[in-house]
Amino acid sequence: MSSLKRFLLHGVYRNRNAANLIIRSTSAKRYTNTAVANSGVKCWNCGSDINNPIFKCSSCGKLQDCRDHKDVDFFKLLEVAPRFEVNASELSRKFRQLQSQVHPDKFAGKDDEREKENSIDWSTLLNKAYKTLSVPLPRGEYMLRNKLPDKDEEGKTIRSQAFLAEMMEKNEEVDEADTKSELEKLLDVTDVDINKMLEELRTAFENKDFRNAKDILEKMKFLYSLKNGIKLKLESMLSE
Repeated sequence: MSSLKRFLLHGVYRNRNAANLIIRSTSAKRYTNTAVANSGVKCWNCGSDINNPIFKCSSCGKLQDCRDHKDVDFFKLLEVAPRFEVNASELSRKFRQLQSQVHPDKFAGKDDEREKENSIDWSTLLNKAYKTLSVPLPRGEYMLRNKLPDKDEEGKTIRSQAFLAEMMEKNEEVDEADTKSELEKLLDVTDVDINKMLEELRTAFENKDFRNAKDILEKMKFLYSLKNGIKLKLESMLSE
């Protein structure tokens, strides 16, 4: 694929390995899971109010319907502070803990088909929440939901012509690189650029500068696409 085509296709973000770049540890206060608490929902089995901070009815013990909470906030669901910085180990621990309560294997031997279906739904939702919050780019995009007016299209395009020119130049460098050492150097430089931009993104969220955060996220898509291109060329070179 030519550098121009790869450049134009930058918006397709598939590099889930970005999680390893930076998930900063923090001593953020612990959040109690109120995602399904005090929701005004009644138990489908016994009719009791669902007011406990877990997925089951405290009266009859039945696993509740996930569809009643399909719009739950992912940060609340996983009991972590709603900020761009997340504690990776704490997020993973909470995810595993919650999954252990609702995993389909735990309900496989039960007779109630509704609970089995609910366990699949809850497990799927937890997986989606974890995958979203554990990776910087989708986490940032998730945090921006409803933060800017629908009519605000500015963040969907890069306004800095200098940045666009720089990305074009970097893609050309990748195309012209014909040694392992050249590609590894380009990869190191790209990682530095990504980490620098992640710091800028963290600051933007801390300052509630959401339009700037959106612009940074769009630029990061270029950088992740560039990194992915370098890694693919390296892998191809090493396999020859």
